[in-house]
Amino acid sequence: MKNNQKETILILLCIWTLFIWGNSCNSISISSEKSDWIAEKVGPLLEQTVPIVQNNTGIEKYIVRKAAHLFEFLVLAILWSSYIFVGNTEKMQSIQAFRGWISIILCLATAVIDEMIQIRSPGRTPSWQDILIDLSGSICGLCIFKFVDQIVKRKRRKQA
Repeated sequence: MKNNQKETILILLCIWTLFIWGNSCNSISISSEKSDWIAEKVGPLLEQTVPIVQNNTGIEKYIVRKAAHLFEFLVLAILWSSYIFVGNTEKMQSIQAFRGWISIILCLATAVIDEMIQIRSPGRTPSWQDILIDLSGSICGLCIFKFVDQIVKRKRRKQA
């Protein structure tokens, strides 16, 4: 990978991390307003596909909020993995076996900071459950990245 591609991924990483942390800076009222808007749009779909939603008014908002955590960190893990895995340099060869763990640890650190930011946000509190959801999203993102990476490598081998 060319240096400008790695720089682009690094810029996307910074923007995405700031997006995550920016969401945590929102007060509970702003955060709830955003979640309510999304829940209003996807609520009917959830009611049709998720049995527990049919009988529980308001649970779709909870699902939307937790799915947002999962998605944010899934994308973050894909970005970190792209930055760490793609375009191996000689420096990266020495830590090759640990690159997946490095991606997850960086995502976990981002999640912990994300929850700590909420201490200062009006009406918000940090949650270890959210950190676990963020970690789950990170693991899913790493798995997706590795799966796609393997497909790309196979195609390149066939073409060579």
